[in-house]
Amino acid sequence: MNEETKLAESAAKAGFTLIEIIIAIAIVGIMAAVAVPNINKHIKRARINATQQLIQTAAQATTTYSLDHSGKVPESQDAWVEALTGGDDPEIEGGSDALNDAWGTPLRYERVGKSGRFKITSDGPDMEPGTDDDLTNIADRK
Repeated sequence: MNEETKLAESAAKAGFTLIEIIIAIAIVGIMAAVAVPNINKHIKRARINATQQLIQTAAQATTTYSLDHSGKVPESQDAWVEALTGGDDPEIEGGSDALNDAWGTPLRYERVGKSGRFKITSDGPDMEPGTDDDLTNIADRK
């Protein structure tokens, strides 16, 4: 054998075969199939945590507002949004969008009785009000 033939044979042996490439792609596909659901679960948990934190922040801002206004809390959703995000010195920066949960849905505010209590609610991951995954600042008594 001459030297050119030896070089050509060694170059042909140096590459990957089609079977080796298919096996490598299958392994990567299996790893992705296992990883993606875990990533989605963590993303959902992160959104829930971020929304719970936003509800706490909004509740604290509402309490601060009430302390500045003789213990009175806003009467309605619109008044609450304006109280927290409007004016020259807002309790929460960023306008009304700052009161959207991690799914882009506005938080809901409800005054509870006349005692200055209030409830702030997110519709949660399913974005449907009144379901089991809703998030709120107070526990419902059943």
